[in-house]
Parts: sequence; C-alpha cells; structure tokens
Amino acid sequence: MFNLIISYDPESWKSSPQELHKSRVAIEYTNDEISERYKHLDKGAIEELKSFPTLFVYENEEAESHIGYVTKY
Repeated sequence: MFNLIISYDPESWKSSPQELHKSRVAIEYTNDEISERYKHLDKGAIEELKSFPTLFVYENEEAESHIGYVTKY
C-alpha cells in the first residue's frame, strides 16, 4: 500500500512542512474499505499511514512528482 497526495500548486513540494486537513485523509477517491479503516485517524491508523511510502504529485503533472514518507501528524 502507499499514500497518494495530490496538489494543484506546482510549488507545493518545494517547501516543508505541508499541512493537510484531516478531512482529506482516506476519503476522496478511496475504496470504502480503506476509508472505513482510516476515517477516525486514531494513533494506530496514523502510525500505519506514516509507515507507507507516499507519492507527492501535482495535478496535470505540471512539475516532477516526489516519493517520500509522511513523518508527522
């Protein structure tokens, strides 16, 4: 499994940290079973999500994508 974080801003992944509202986690365009598993974002769910590699991509591929990990919550 992996995380996928998409940004509309081609400058997004050039600075750190980036913040996302928790309502965006495992909801949109996500299989119902996965959404159900992570919807409460308890400590166990957060740690599991942090263990997966993450694809940081841009809408319309306006800039290079990156691979990394979510490190903080």
